[in-house]
Amino acid sequence: MEIMRLSLLVLLATLTVGCKQPVPYQSKAQSVSDDLMSRTSMPDPSKAPPQFPITSDPGPSSMDREKVAAESAKVTELVIEDLILGTGPEAVDGKYLTVHYRGTLPDGFVFDTSVKQGGRPFTFQLGAGNVIRGWDVGMKGMRVGGLRRLTIPSNMAYGEAGGGPTVPPNAALTFEVYLLFVGDRP
Repeated sequence: MEIMRLSLLVLLATLTVGCKQPVPYQSKAQSVSDDLMSRTSMPDPSKAPPQFPITSDPGPSSMDREKVAAESAKVTELVIEDLILGTGPEAVDGKYLTVHYRGTLPDGFVFDTSVKQGGRPFTFQLGAGNVIRGWDVGMKGMRVGGLRRLTIPSNMAYGEAGGGPTVPPNAALTFEVYLLFVGDRP
């Protein structure tokens, strides 16, 4: 009983530290609760946070196909780099992920980004084969709030076919991916 009473006193002292005026317990508790909720709620997947770490910088205005081919040949395996470790829910197969991303070729040419003017985040189901294999493998284990760089060899990207007019055949790709949301539904 004495331990419980001491714990309650410590809790009340903790709640009132830093208060200039006495605050009724109920309103202070509500304030603490509101603060915790604001810090732990999921980000709005329709918007990038103000400190969003990926820019819409277009990079070079035209790609250097010879440099892309030479540099792409050097990328033989998927490289995963966590630039910012997230603290939210973890990306696992079957979950829906909402991300902002920027994709570049080895010469720095930005071939695609979700952060264009009016850009919307991209949502996909991890492990379902809806994205290139480099994403299905490279996004696993990432947590909401994290920023990851994926350097993807051609065979885990668009391969010999390339990706339309902006990704040449056999090109390695680099993506910076910011994870906004992980859930059971998009």
